[in-house]
Amino acid sequence: MQKFTLVFLILLQLSCKKKTELFTEDQHIKSGDTIRLNKSSNILPQLTITEVTLSSIQKDFETLGTVHPIPNQYAEIAAPFPGRILKTFVKLGQQVAVGTPLFELHAPEYSTLQKEFLDASQLEKLAQLNFERQKDLYANGIGILKDLEEATTNLEIAKFQHKNAKLNLNLFAQLKNGISLERGLIVTSPIAGEVVSNNLVIGQYLKEDAPAVLQIAALEKLWIVAQIKENDLQEIHGVTVANIKTAAYANQIFKGEIFHINSIIDPETRSLEVIIALDNRDKKLKPGMFTTINFEKNTESVKTIPLKAVQQGANQSYVYLQIAPLTFVKRSIETKDLNNKFTEVFNGLEIGDQVVTQGGLFLTELK
Repeated sequence: MQKFTLVFLILLQLSCKKKTELFTEDQHIKSGDTIRLNKSSNILPQLTITEVTLSSIQKDFETLGTVHPIPNQYAEIAAPFPGRILKTFVKLGQQVAVGTPLFELHAPEYSTLQKEFLDASQLEKLAQLNFERQKDLYANGIGILKDLEEATTNLEIAKFQHKNAKLNLNLFAQLKNGISLERGLIVTSPIAGEVVSNNLVIGQYLKEDAPAVLQIAALEKLWIVAQIKENDLQEIHGVTVANIKTAAYANQIFKGEIFHINSIIDPETRSLEVIIALDNRDKKLKPGMFTTINFEKNTESVKTIPLKAVQQGANQSYVYLQIAPLTFVKRSIETKDLNNKFTEVFNGLEIGDQVVTQGGLFLTELK
């Protein structure tokens, strides 16, 4: 143990001596951010100089997103009136078309609409017959103008009431099946898709504010919704293609296209919504899944330096720029890392500049 301690102390002494030799004051001159080394400086062999170059790179940008059904290809079906479920016509997972019957509902309010429609139809027929009669009497000099005008007015009112009653039933797509006071309301699907949720129970009474009992979605195409921070907007400028990854399929990349970029930034999160549309015919992606989105950018030519050349100051990154033989100046720069080896330089350096990529720490410690 004593032998080990002695060896450690000797190595520590030699290390301190070497550091002292490197930083000997007569081997350098420092003025502000500029350092000039003597030819005999022990620091020189520790320095590696690299030129700022123009590199062609494939710039990517990643963010997170969530899978959503496309709004106009998704429907939540609730009972349009309070009533009791008499029959069900679909099962969970079933494919349905527009107009496919979903369930039959006995609803007194719907029965009232049916009766109003039938009554309005009959009143229009009677008003039409009376109008034809008064028109014929007046044409033959038997009737009077006042009766004809009254019949004309009554006919117009009857037509208007019949039209309104018809519109009320058309809201529920019932007229094509015919009207029957013995049959309940047949609720049909407004879209083509798959029954993804089914809470129908025969005999169940649904109140006016009851939640949806069915969910139907067309999942062959989906949206990925992502939030992009205001500062990252430049990263997706001009981008059209996105690569989607999920935890469920770690080794598969799903291709999508940017469908819409919101024009309004959320004032609280300082971000905006980006919607990516993608094909999902294999039904692998499910609404609610979390995803990682990688936006493919075109190849660009950018100024790059090795990442290890960059040092971090109190407020800003900097490098040591060689401005003349043996002379270096501390230069503040703005960068963004491209990978674990290189960083892009936005401001502070030009193509051809010579920067210290190794040994810069020795220059920082000079007094």
